[in-house]
Amino acid sequence: MGIKKIPFNYEHPGKKKLGRSEIKQETPARVGNDVLAVKEKRGGRPKPLQTKAAESSQTSSAKTVFLRLVVKPPKAGRFELYDEMIADGLSPKQAILGLLKHGFFQFEKDIKSNNISAKNLDYEAVGQAVETTRSVDPEFISLCRDVFDKFDILSNRALGQKIGKAIFHRAAMER
Repeated sequence: MGIKKIPFNYEHPGKKKLGRSEIKQETPARVGNDVLAVKEKRGGRPKPLQTKAAESSQTSSAKTVFLRLVVKPPKAGRFELYDEMIADGLSPKQAILGLLKHGFFQFEKDIKSNNISAKNLDYEAVGQAVETTRSVDPEFISLCRDVFDKFDILSNRALGQKIGKAIFHRAAMER
């Protein structure tokens, strides 16, 4: 005795054969003030449930924009903290990203309180630029434009380069 195989064209006598287009579900949907209506769903995958955190991040993402920060590594000897990070075994990219990460919040506070100037931020750069993005509110961008681009002529990348240099400069000078 072996395992019985079901014939190829077998149909169970108690089950209806439904095509994909005939499958319909009814689900309640809210319409207006506490009025429930029946919404018809047709086949396909159900949408995943969203948590409150995911919903709040979607609503807050409409109020934020991505800022591209571009920073070139400085010449050796310009910033003591950066040189120590490189001597400790970090790559230039890791050192720059770390300084941008730690310096961003202080820079944001300073730009909102008008404690930033665009002077004395230039340094001799060597190597390839490091790029990263930050999600910021449009007010932050307009405050940065007031400081770094008074005539509104810089591209987004050039503005990100000036902002990135300022953040890097402030973070690397801390000690």
